[in-house]
Amino acid sequence: MGKAWIIAIAAAILPCNIVAARTVSHVTVTVRTVGVGLPALAEKRMQAGIQTVGNHVLLARDTHDLQQRQEEYNRTLNDIVNRVLIGYTVERIQLIPGTDTQLQVYLRPWGNTVRAVRVVYDYGAVSASGKSYMQADLQPVQAVAENALIGLPIDSLDWAGNAVQEILTAESARALPEFYPHITVQPGRTCVVKAVFVPKQPVIRKVEIRLHSENLPRTLFWGVRRHLAAQYLSLIGLPAAFVRRHMPELQEQIRQEVQAQDIVRNYRLQVLSSLQVGDETAIISLQPHTEKYDVQGRVYVDMGRSDTQGDTVVEGTLGRKWGGSSELFISGRFTPATLRWNGLLGYYYRWGPDTKLGIQYETFPRAYYIWFTQKWNDHWQVRLERNLKQKENELGIQYRPHEYMGIEYIIAEKAQWVRLIGYM
Repeated sequence: MGKAWIIAIAAAILPCNIVAARTVSHVTVTVRTVGVGLPALAEKRMQAGIQTVGNHVLLARDTHDLQQRQEEYNRTLNDIVNRVLIGYTVERIQLIPGTDTQLQVYLRPWGNTVRAVRVVYDYGAVSASGKSYMQADLQPVQAVAENALIGLPIDSLDWAGNAVQEILTAESARALPEFYPHITVQPGRTCVVKAVFVPKQPVIRKVEIRLHSENLPRTLFWGVRRHLAAQYLSLIGLPAAFVRRHMPELQEQIRQEVQAQDIVRNYRLQVLSSLQVGDETAIISLQPHTEKYDVQGRVYVDMGRSDTQGDTVVEGTLGRKWGGSSELFISGRFTPATLRWNGLLGYYYRWGPDTKLGIQYETFPRAYYIWFTQKWNDHWQVRLERNLKQKENELGIQYRPHEYMGIEYIIAEKAQWVRLIGYM
């Protein structure tokens, strides 16, 4: 009798334990729409929401019980999903019980859906040329916005809007990492996405046009300089990092604009251009260059000089280069105060771009000179000169605050004075 009871109890308990051991350990959710497509972003968001519902309702449930009460579970899931996904109604739910339970949800949108997307950009005070570069960077954003929004029920933007804003903000930040994007979405059959961009610091506050011309008169390029200054003031207000990222395009644009100027095109001049970008300053450098000839002009005024050679001198120089480092030159000097002309004939050799050693003959006072110049940088230069006839030395230290002007302090054997130099 005792054994019979044990067998009966075991027979009753053992199947329950076996069935109880078959519980739902994972829920796989599949979302489909009926009649319309489903944007990938919305599908991902829906799937995540339904996954949460499915896990809460189905995980750890007895698979046998789930099979027996499938209709009841379907109604429960239907009710919850309908409450969660505003803008969609559940067409049907298919539940396939198992340790990995399959939950397939078929949805139908109700009401109007988004048919088109219009992206509106607010660039703030950015110039027209700056906007053109920003617009080129932002081209992928339109496609991302359309993929995220077209096909969504307008009412669903109550829950999907934040997700759309997040993905569009991330895409805008990727396209324009130098700006802070602020995205808003206005629901409608034509959905309007408004993007406002605020530049990150530091921004360009100053644009300089620098002309480095040792071969041609600088006055020839005054129009080129003025054109570039007007054109590229548009860089002011743009983030320095943004300008650096677009330097290849900007440098090519500058090169083409320089080559299109009349003085450059008509005389087939060679002008090298470059762009340097600091944290707050953009510098456009121009360097006219000739292979054979050197043409220069300058005017200088001596202050504090006691001799009678004249305080103001106008000088022009024509040189012929050869071998890349040598130059033979002839110069003419005119002193308005005495109406005197002075001719010079000379030769110099150049070591690199900054060092020169030369010899020249002057018709007045009929003397030979040996001279040496050394540039320290774009602003400072030292000059050492020896008069071989009078056996006198002259040292000049020059500061150039601007490419059109220099200030030289001169120390001679018997005097010292200051020379103001204007470069033509």
